[in-house]
Amino acid sequence: MYEFIPDGDPALDFTRGTGSTGWHPDSFRQKGWRAVYRASPRFVNVGWRRTMDKPSEATVTIPLAALDDARLRYPAIQPFRTVLGIVRDGYMVWGGIVWNLRVDLEERTLELAARDFLSYYETNHAYGGWSTKAGGDFQSDILKRMALRAEWGIQTSTAAITAMPRKRELSFLENEFKPSLDVMQDLADNIGGFFFRSAAWRAHEGTELRHDIRNTVDRTPRTATDPAGVPLPDLVDGTTCEVQELFLNGENIATTAYTIGASGSDKTAGVWSRRDNPQLRRLFPQRDVVNVMGSIKHQSTLDLHGDTALHFGATGIVTPRLVTYPDVYAPHYFDPNMGQKLRLVSANEFMRIDSSYVLTEVRVAVNADGSDRCELSLCQEELFDAESFTSP
Repeated sequence: MYEFIPDGDPALDFTRGTGSTGWHPDSFRQKGWRAVYRASPRFVNVGWRRTMDKPSEATVTIPLAALDDARLRYPAIQPFRTVLGIVRDGYMVWGGIVWNLRVDLEERTLELAARDFLSYYETNHAYGGWSTKAGGDFQSDILKRMALRAEWGIQTSTAAITAMPRKRELSFLENEFKPSLDVMQDLADNIGGFFFRSAAWRAHEGTELRHDIRNTVDRTPRTATDPAGVPLPDLVDGTTCEVQELFLNGENIATTAYTIGASGSDKTAGVWSRRDNPQLRRLFPQRDVVNVMGSIKHQSTLDLHGDTALHFGATGIVTPRLVTYPDVYAPHYFDPNMGQKLRLVSANEFMRIDSSYVLTEVRVAVNADGSDRCELSLCQEELFDAESFTSP
């Protein structure tokens, strides 16, 4: 367990400096908070869930009898000041901010509910007003900007952000207060977007917990691999996993996509986009999807969101849910592979599957005896194949 402590000199908070932020590099305003080590308590159970392009979640249950150190009791442990790191077989598999604590005095346990460091950017806003250059900025530069503009922040490293060739046009008024994470997700979840996540690490036990943002160069799923680059084994029902459920969802199907942009407060009022898929009308009745994205003021960006809705709406989504067998996959293999693909083979009575599916969510539960359980959710690869979809 870790604790956020102040870094930098508050006396320099309003001293101008050089660089992209304009503030003194040694000020508290610029350096913000760092997570220092406090203790490693005994636990009853641990679990975490990672979902594609969203802050991951973790829960840890600790016996109250294990809180024999003052550093493990209130007020040393507090929501938003306490930081959690989960180590599995010597590997930092999860790190994030504790947002909620629950003390069960009947069961004599303390439950920590945490989300990874991306959750901080849900309430850090792109205030002050800014816009990309004419013609747009590279997506990787915008992603870095969203992390680095945080003042009195949490020292998120952007060194691992991979350069991306695509540019995007964005602009925000001073009074919009767009959450920084929303900007990141709007960039990512599009044709021509990317996958991204938070990752945490430490130099060794007892040192501070560091974290960064990592991304892929595009939104094309690639073969999932282990840390050595070796492809992960196929997901074969009855051999390496047990497929427990298939969920087929048609609520995404769309023959027409309307995207409503900024309206009512500035010269861009009334910006909107309509995109159609006439070929799909031959397979399904007319079905409209309307997405309201009030912060978007550029027609090209609205059209891109509309094309993305039509692409995902061209077919129903097939979501297999499965549990992996013990000792086939290490739990930490899946986190870097969110948005990547594995071959899935299942010969159930309803639907035969033998094709690539994309990993969209993983749930891991670790018991006190060290045993673990990995539950995966996937969807079909063609939903991410931008080349298979032609814009109207």
